[in-house]
Amino acid sequence: MKSFRYLTALGLSLGLFSAPAADAVLISTKSLGMAGVGYGYAFDGMAAAHNPGAAAALDSRFDTGLIFSHLKGNTTFVDNALGPLVNGKYNGYHRTKNFYSPYFGLNYNVDCNLTVGLVVYNRDLAKTTYKDPFVLLGTSPAGLEYLHETVSPYIAYRYGCHNFGVSVNWEIQRAKVNGFENFAAPSNLLASVFPNDVTNKGYNWSNGVGFTFGYYVHLTDTLNFGVSYQPKTKMSRFKKYRGFLADAGKFDVPEKVGVGFSWRFLQCATFAFDYEYVHWTQVKAVKNKLLNEEGELNQLGSENGPGFGWTDKHYFRFGLDYAWNDCLTLRLGYRYAPTQIKPSQTVLNGFTLEPLVENILTAGFSWGITCCDEVDFFAAYGFDKKMNGRDSVPPGAPPAGFYGGNANLDQDIIAVGIGWGHRF
Repeated sequence: MKSFRYLTALGLSLGLFSAPAADAVLISTKSLGMAGVGYGYAFDGMAAAHNPGAAAALDSRFDTGLIFSHLKGNTTFVDNALGPLVNGKYNGYHRTKNFYSPYFGLNYNVDCNLTVGLVVYNRDLAKTTYKDPFVLLGTSPAGLEYLHETVSPYIAYRYGCHNFGVSVNWEIQRAKVNGFENFAAPSNLLASVFPNDVTNKGYNWSNGVGFTFGYYVHLTDTLNFGVSYQPKTKMSRFKKYRGFLADAGKFDVPEKVGVGFSWRFLQCATFAFDYEYVHWTQVKAVKNKLLNEEGELNQLGSENGPGFGWTDKHYFRFGLDYAWNDCLTLRLGYRYAPTQIKPSQTVLNGFTLEPLVENILTAGFSWGITCCDEVDFFAAYGFDKKMNGRDSVPPGAPPAGFYGGNANLDQDIIAVGIGWGHRF
């Protein structure tokens, strides 16, 4: 038990001091080698991050690793009435384009039926750093950062072919906003509801506690099915940025549902599929559109203040692995996730870029170096995604508009990762 406590403390440290990579949940190199599947396929000590019920189907083990991502993305303003003061291409990752994300998972079988453990992983990150100010918005270089880390102790129980699990999720968010000074001056017609809490306030933290419920079943010797449900988690407000985010800085964690299956169609090969739904329209800070129904700009920070105009998110993940021999397992995967950004909402989304890429291909392998230890590797490429704005910059002069035109977005992602797994 002493070693159990030590490994748990190590996992907490890795998670809380990470600088994660982008693109939704980054769980483990094994899972990412198959595009991130895991609801119906139990891989390693990180299984409970997808589905707490799946943890009961695993041996005692721990897994840890590091994921590196390189991002490229731009916002291009066109046809704005202010001409060269606004129009042009802006690099969204001028200062920060490389991200590192550690993860940790510990799965411990108390007996043949009861399993406990801990997983620590990155759930989301949006981070942009522009070189210059956007004159429509402020006077300092623009940028936005949103980090979401999850620390989840869990318990799982096996009853015959059925596995049930629940995790307690400590959700940790961090935010920083720069470059919105035009909304921070009380005398400005565009002033926020809370003009002193809009921009350039450094890091601000938010916390909340939620739950994930999971079920995993062996339907046959070759077919497994899993489902996981996470209700909406209420979070504390970002008080430093209550004048920027809608609803006075409220940014709850949305409801999430995931289902999946895995089919071992050959003795040495398995196909897996996951579907995941994230209910983003529960969160006003991202649900609200830039303009209200009357085509007007509400004050930043108000309940119906400007947001990112996101729709709900749908993920489709396909994965295939093949055991080449007793030591080497090869993996391939494909993920499709239609962007939740609308062409009419590209302006503020130039500060996130993160949910833009839709198609990602992955590959990976595991190499057993001893009977109890293995190393894992994956690589992924997110195909360049472009979105041209459609009437995305409101016409007219402030406070009615921002001189018209459009904001066009593009982004692509390259990621690699290495991990270590140990059975005990």
